[in-house]
Order: sequence, then C-alpha cells, then structure tokens
Amino acid sequence: MKKIIALTSMLILSLGIGLGLYITNLVLGEDPGASEGNEQEQEEEKATQEAETNVNEFIEERHERWNELVLHGHINVFHTGLVRGLEDNIEKARSYYEEIGSEDLQKDLKNIINHKEKLNSNDLDEEEEQDIAKKLHRLYHDLDIHRNGYSDHTIYGVTHYEDDDIEVDDEYE
Repeated sequence: MKKIIALTSMLILSLGIGLGLYITNLVLGEDPGASEGNEQEQEEEKATQEAETNVNEFIEERHERWNELVLHGHINVFHTGLVRGLEDNIEKARSYYEEIGSEDLQKDLKNIINHKEKLNSNDLDEEEEQDIAKKLHRLYHDLDIHRNGYSDHTIYGVTHYEDDDIEVDDEYE
C-alpha cells in the first residue's frame, strides 16, 4: 500500500510539474511548438537588418563619391567619363530595390537606377549630364541624411523616403 501511495504521489507530482512548466511557457509566450516559427522569423529579421545595413552603406559610399564629383565647382567639369562602374552600381541598386520593403525607398532607388541608366546611355549633352549628376548627388545626399544621420542640415527635398509632403520633380520616375 505504501508503494502505491508513493507511486501515485510521484505521478501526481510529475504531472503537476509538467503542467506548471507548460503553463509558464504559455504565459511567457514560449509555446513549444512555436520555436520553429520563431527561428524563421529571426532569420527573416536578420536578413532584413542585413539588407538595411547594406543599403545604408551603399547610400553613404555613393553620397561620398558624388560629393567628390559635383561639389566645389567640380560640376562644371563633370562628364560621364569620370564615373566608372555605373553598371555595377546600377546592379547593386537593383538588388537593394528588390530586398528593401519600404515602398518610398524603392521609389528613390528606382529613380537612382533610372538616372544612372540615362547617364550611362551616352545620349546626353554636357548640360544634361551635369543636371543628372546634380540629381543623383541630391538623392544620395537626402537619403544619407534620412537613413544614416549625415550631419549636413541642407535637405534638397528630392526623396520619397521621409519626405511625404514634397512633390518630387523627377522626369524619369
């Protein structure tokens, strides 16, 4: 009889502990069956963060390069021969366009792609090249401020991203 009582007590204790752990997991939001879903969500979040980091670095690097090309009077001597690797940059922008979920940022990347393709076409006169170079610089400049905290306080207002109330003057959109 003592053995039956001891076994019954152990069984009840085991069931109580198991039930307590299960309830604790539910209260804390840790459903044992949801761990697979959480892992997938974590992987997706990691991929999104990586894409965000990559596009931010791309914007910063391109902004620095376009600063070199158009600021301090350089726009007056700008020509497409100064810009090498346009195809590579177009492809990078296209890949980020596909990875980023922000529709406004996608619009800005699409404008960048269109400007670069137009610049790469070699169908422009000097004034048109310089105009597109200014537009590209200003797109990168504003995006660098909005996305990376670039310290210049001049905002040209040419991006869709973070500028909901502006009218974007962009013939290639």
